[in-house]
Amino acid sequence: DSPLTGSWARSKTGKRYAYYHCHRCRTMSLQKEVLEERFLELLDRLTPTKKNLQALEETVLLVWRRRKQELDEERPLLEQRIAKLGEQKRRLVQAYVYDQAIDQETYRRELTKVSEDLTLVRVEHHGNEIDTFDVEAVLEFAEYVVLNARRLWEEFPLELRRRMQKVLFPEGLVWSNEAFRTPVTCLFFRDLERPEIELEKVVDRTGFEPRLAADYSRAPKSAVPTRTWVAPSSIAIS
Repeated sequence: DSPLTGSWARSKTGKRYAYYHCHRCRTMSLQKEVLEERFLELLDRLTPTKKNLQALEETVLLVWRRRKQELDEERPLLEQRIAKLGEQKRRLVQAYVYDQAIDQETYRRELTKVSEDLTLVRVEHHGNEIDTFDVEAVLEFAEYVVLNARRLWEEFPLELRRRMQKVLFPEGLVWSNEAFRTPVTCLFFRDLERPEIELEKVVDRTGFEPRLAADYSRAPKSAVPTRTWVAPSSIAIS
């Protein structure tokens, strides 16, 4: 695969035309309008129905509320642990500095252990502070983007187009046989494509690797005469 490059060509009359072309293939050259129209058609095909969006929103909110309830129950326990460790630290200082009941080596060893435990609990407690996160607003914004992807891309300036393409197609696109191959889309689109959404997998996707919608690596070369990789930010000529 090789990336497409955007550039301008000038006719004999001096008129300028925008093209996308492949340096490696050399024979492949596409007019800007043609490739970008195919890109917009791809966005149209990926636009979900409001029914699917509503199902995803309800699922995400259900999982979110369950998780928030768990965090609300865990928070008082963490605060108790913080208070207990703080008291242990205070008593160590009392025993060493004022009562002189322990030696310096014991004091330092125990103080280090208590301080490390206290730091870990505080980090966990801080991670549970999610009250300010407005998940409904985030979902509303995501839905607005996917429902209006074509219009937004057409209206956006160059830099926002590139950022939008990177979000929607994190691994770029492959152009072959006058069309885009089935792309690896962002997580939001992938969940909408699934017939059934598993509740426990809607959140906590850290480390999730995108799966290909179709595996083209096994296709014979004869079946892919013109296969060109389009980077996430390459479809935009200013």
